[in-house]
Amino acid sequence: MRQLRLRDIGGIIIVDFIDMEKEEQKQQLITHLRELSKFDPTKTNIVDITSLGLVEITRKKSRQNLDSIIYSECPICRGRGRVESPETVSIRIAADIRRMEHKSHAEDGYEIEVHETVAEELRHNQLLMNLAAEFAMDIKVTAVPGMHPENYAILQQN
Repeated sequence: MRQLRLRDIGGIIIVDFIDMEKEEQKQQLITHLRELSKFDPTKTNIVDITSLGLVEITRKKSRQNLDSIIYSECPICRGRGRVESPETVSIRIAADIRRMEHKSHAEDGYEIEVHETVAEELRHNQLLMNLAAEFAMDIKVTAVPGMHPENYAILQQN
């Protein structure tokens, strides 16, 4: 019980007490654990002991975990650990341009502001060239240093 408090372990906890065959020992153990849990400021519930000698304990976690204290969420991926690939962002851009063109045609075309890696992808794939040909317009790609890799701006050219 001391280790549970020191480590602030929470959730459903299963403790294995091997070689406890006598029912009297099992009851003494449960009684003793329940007595010790009274000193725990965190809500702790000693459920029971199974025929295999497993004790189920539920305990509410009271503090933040160490990771959340030491680290903060990544501003780029927002804690996902990944960002969309340049190809995926390119596909989203093409879909947005197509949607914009269906609403109203941009006579002078578009300027797209993107992260450097997305700009490189857009320059090497045929997606935007096909769109420009389909809608008879120009599409200019501008790399913006420091821009989030998933963000972009589509501006109508004047």
